[in-house]
Amino acid sequence: MRRDVFGALLAGWALAAACLAVEEPKKAPAAKPEFLVGEMRVQTLPGRTYLYAERETTIAKVGEAYAEVVPALVKVAEAGQARITGPLVSIATGATGEPDTPFKLCIGFLVADDTKPVAGFRVKKLADFRCATVLFSGPAAKSGEAYGKLFEALTAAGHIPTGETREYSLYWESAESPNNVTLIQAGIKSPEPAGQF
Repeated sequence: MRRDVFGALLAGWALAAACLAVEEPKKAPAAKPEFLVGEMRVQTLPGRTYLYAERETTIAKVGEAYAEVVPALVKVAEAGQARITGPLVSIATGATGEPDTPFKLCIGFLVADDTKPVAGFRVKKLADFRCATVLFSGPAAKSGEAYGKLFEALTAAGHIPTGETREYSLYWESAESPNNVTLIQAGIKSPEPAGQF
């Protein structure tokens, strides 16, 4: 008899649960954003040895500089003429954000400290770099959004840009890929305390 009561209770609970269960409407999958920009962070990145080529270019023509330099850098690495120790690094000096304003661009890889100049590429030790940074994930055409957010945030925090920016390409598929990941850095100096000259 106890079994019958217990069975009846289980059946009743199952029926009650079925009656209470309300089927939620199916939601469409959330659209993935075309790109993402992280929050600003102030960092001092240590100096590293850098194998690079320097070009004068504009934002409108920057792709041409990469198309010329990067394949040649890869050949140097494949030939064993340099031991790559870090990502592709781009260093811009004097870029204003205007598409046709010329600026200096260095494109290269972080390499072992004993690397020598080779095949038209120079070597230098980068100084420690105090900078405001954001992580950007998305297609290259949307990186301007990341720069806008970075400069807005560093200005709001009272930092003064030095005019040098760097990009560390942490993951790259293609210029159009939403999966690319880049650490974007803007050199900063803090404002002088009041009363200082």
